[in-house]
Amino acid sequence: MQAGLAFGDVAKQGYTLVAKTVFRNKEDMEYYEKECAAHQEYKDFLKQNAPVEGLMTCCFTPDVSYEP
Repeated sequence: MQAGLAFGDVAKQGYTLVAKTVFRNKEDMEYYEKECAAHQEYKDFLKQNAPVEGLMTCCFTPDVSYEP
C-alpha cells in the first residue's frame, strides 16, 4: 500500500488523500473488501473518528507501466 496527499485538480475537488493498494488477484481484493476483519475494523474506526464527506474507489488492471 502507498498513500499520500493529493494535489492538482483532484485536490481542488475535495479529494485530499490518495491510497493505492495492490493485490495479487481479484479474489484477494474481494476478500479484503468483504471478509477481512482488520479492514472492517479500520473502516469502522474511520467512520467514528474521521468521517469523510466523499470517497472514490477505482479498481483497474494495469495495461501500461512506466518506471524511470
